[in-house]
Amino acid sequence: MYILQYYEYFVNVGLRTNYFRHHKSHLGVQLIYIKRKGTAMLRLFASLVLTLLANTVGLFAASVILSGFDISGLAFISAVLIFSAVEVVAGPLITKIALKNAPALLGGIALVTTFVGLFITNLFSDGISFDGISSWVLATLIVWLFALIASFVLPLFLFKKTLSKAKNNAE
Repeated sequence: MYILQYYEYFVNVGLRTNYFRHHKSHLGVQLIYIKRKGTAMLRLFASLVLTLLANTVGLFAASVILSGFDISGLAFISAVLIFSAVEVVAGPLITKIALKNAPALLGGIALVTTFVGLFITNLFSDGISFDGISSWVLATLIVWLFALIASFVLPLFLFKKTLSKAKNNAE
């Protein structure tokens, strides 16, 4: 049963099952696990790059669409970095707080995280400005929506070679 659980886990994450079939001992499972660990860093890096690019698209779209939301010049780069860092850190934290205190908030965690990210970015970056509460609300919605769309569309272009290789391996 122990090996079967590992087998199901590794099949679900997309590793080739032929490797496992040839190494059904506990040692074989460990070799697969080590092989899986090597790709974990690449997946983390790809996820970070994707998050940065999606947030870049979201912030750029909000600055173009909204007249009350401006990001100036080089401050755009620092705003993207600060915003992305806050979202990565605040997302799990806000989710944990919502699970304990306000379960109804779980559906809007991404919007709350986006708002918190914009708020903290506004505190630490001089190049970002909002004109009124409507700009805050609309910027939150636009950044969230465009970052969401970008996070679905960008992997199709950025990781096209990897996705096609995984598809060929699955067949």
